[in-house]
Amino acid sequence: MENPFYLRSITNSSQQCTFCSETVQETEQTSAIYLSCNRHFLCSRVCANEFIIICTENNILNWEFTQCFICSIPLSKDFYKSVYEENFEEILNKAYDEIVPNFTCTICHNNYKISDSIILQCNHRYCQNCFKDYLKYKINEGKVSKEDLACPECNLPIPNYYIKKIVDSEVFTKYELFSIERWTPKLQYGEIFFSCNGVNCNYKIVLSKSFEEIECPNCRKICCPKCKEEVHKSLTCEESIKKKKDALDEEILNNALKASGCIRCPWCRNGIVKKEGCNSITCLSSQCKGQKFLCFNCGNGLSYNNQAHNCIRIN
Repeated sequence: MENPFYLRSITNSSQQCTFCSETVQETEQTSAIYLSCNRHFLCSRVCANEFIIICTENNILNWEFTQCFICSIPLSKDFYKSVYEENFEEILNKAYDEIVPNFTCTICHNNYKISDSIILQCNHRYCQNCFKDYLKYKINEGKVSKEDLACPECNLPIPNYYIKKIVDSEVFTKYELFSIERWTPKLQYGEIFFSCNGVNCNYKIVLSKSFEEIECPNCRKICCPKCKEEVHKSLTCEESIKKKKDALDEEILNNALKASGCIRCPWCRNGIVKKEGCNSITCLSSQCKGQKFLCFNCGNGLSYNNQAHNCIRIN
């Protein structure tokens, strides 16, 4: 394999080093370091190092502004790599760290190098570990809205691509799932947003308000798309919810009355306790006023006192 243009043997019968002007003869077979112009060279690494110090004014970060002394052709990065034996990037990073000031992370209040920081679009800067932990904590808590995932100082939302760049794939997958679960679209007039609450189901869709029933294509749950309860075509959502609440309250009260040896009058719904006598009793509440009758055994209303009926005891 041929040597690159910047590192080759002298082929002319006699040439001079660009830096020290030493004449190099072909018979000496000296391995020279050629400049980027491919015509002029440096006879040794000693000359090359001295040459670079002068060209860069002893600041390697100025390498992009250097050129051949003779023909003024700019020096490429390959030339510097040939001198420093492929460690040029490491030398540049070290020089950069030395001149760039440190910063204080406002989360942990420790000092770090600029190269160890994360800078947001708002130009606020944090150390990598702190900000990664900050995002991870927010996502694990399910706080994935734009207001939650924002700069701690100015509350500017952090873009999705930036979050993906910082956190690991497992955390970002969790972020995407939480985002889908909490997604709410902008609705137009006459539309509703349906988010299925079936077991392990996160199906979402925008529907017309005229829909009274929907079957989720994911979990097959059938419900009202507005309140997500059982279908109630003859009632509004508010009426249906109130009806279910009243029925539940009634059941709770009935159970409490049964536990205390009472039953409820089917006419006025007041509680009645029988102290003695037969099961055919008269309700003396302010509503019934002794005009209503019931069976204490089964709780059914009677048209008159001691009416014969098919009595089935209340459980």
